[in-house]
Amino acid sequence: LGFVFLAFGYYLSGSIAVLINVDSRIINIGYRGIIILLFIIPFLSILTFKPKFSRGEIFFLIFWFLYSTRIFYDLIYAGIEYNNTYNKGITNEFIFLILFCNILIPVFVLASYDLDRLTQKIFTYSYFILIVSTIVLVYSILNSPAYINRALYGGRITLGLEGANTINPIKISLLGTLGIITWVFRLLNFNVKFKEKLLLVFLLGLSIFLLTTGASRGPLLLTMICIVVIVFNYLKNQKSLYQKIKIYTIITFVLVNLVIYLKNNSDDLIVYNRIVKTVERINKGKEEERNIVYRITWNQFLNDPVLGSSFLTINEDNDYDRVIPHNLLLESLISIGIFGTIFLLLTLSSFLYKLYMFNSFSYYKQFFILITFCFFIHGLISGSILLDVELWAIMGLTLAINKDI
Repeated sequence: LGFVFLAFGYYLSGSIAVLINVDSRIINIGYRGIIILLFIIPFLSILTFKPKFSRGEIFFLIFWFLYSTRIFYDLIYAGIEYNNTYNKGITNEFIFLILFCNILIPVFVLASYDLDRLTQKIFTYSYFILIVSTIVLVYSILNSPAYINRALYGGRITLGLEGANTINPIKISLLGTLGIITWVFRLLNFNVKFKEKLLLVFLLGLSIFLLTTGASRGPLLLTMICIVVIVFNYLKNQKSLYQKIKIYTIITFVLVNLVIYLKNNSDDLIVYNRIVKTVERINKGKEEERNIVYRITWNQFLNDPVLGSSFLTINEDNDYDRVIPHNLLLESLISIGIFGTIFLLLTLSSFLYKLYMFNSFSYYKQFFILITFCFFIHGLISGSILLDVELWAIMGLTLAINKDI
């Protein structure tokens, strides 16, 4: 249950804060506190026996020790402070809370137990909280001033009190992506009854709404990649010709209607317009803001390639000074250099091997491997080692299943 709250609970807690119109930090502190309570007893019990870690888990613990040492040095001794111009509330105390209580301890607990027999129960809990989170977030959006007056906000929605950034457009789109993956995966791989099929189709519509309302390009790309993987894997393992024809018919129907919709409504679809503008800027030789951050980060890494220099960017322009690079690998390189990043790559290689062995796992385990892949790619596009708590929770679970693989 602690894992489920950690991996998927933020959307629910953030939506509740928006619904009752309170400072999200109050709800967030309670949410983080519940997670600590759910993991602290299992963590203390680990001290009574010697857990067995897989290679991937050992590599992660080494990586996290090095990364934590860098953050501790930067915040305590170097006096580096997070740039809060666009990210309110990220204090040193918050960083240490996330670093140890919401990432290290949960991953350590997950790594210490045999989770193979629990994946079905974890999937059920995850399925339920994703349903509730999707419905609550859609309701919060539809009743928010930002959505009601979206023409004044440029179309993209950010939920929270004035000046706050409780649930940003990327988070909204990402929950849409997680929902679409979950509903399609369950529809194709589980024997669900007719009433649940209707529910899943309804939820699929809500998730598409979230994906397009957030209008973030990364989650849209993730959705397309993961749906192709799910459908391709289903067709590969499907022996019934009737089922294959049915899926091909549905895919054709969806694609034809999507093309028709884009042709007639492209001006109203924000995410489509953002993609078109991005392509136009690239063709004109203009540099994207994210690419500027990547370039600054890469140059910073070249100055200190072995051990790194700081877990944040260092730049004279305040907009790009003391910010996260929005890429897991680049962030690792500037934080702990090539030496520390080797252990991150070894951790990721353990996960990627399980992704390669995808079909050897049960459907429940396949689901979590797929969600890990989703968060991992998101981390390469717009992620943060420190702030992407969900990634490490899911990664911890994936590394903990079938430790012998």
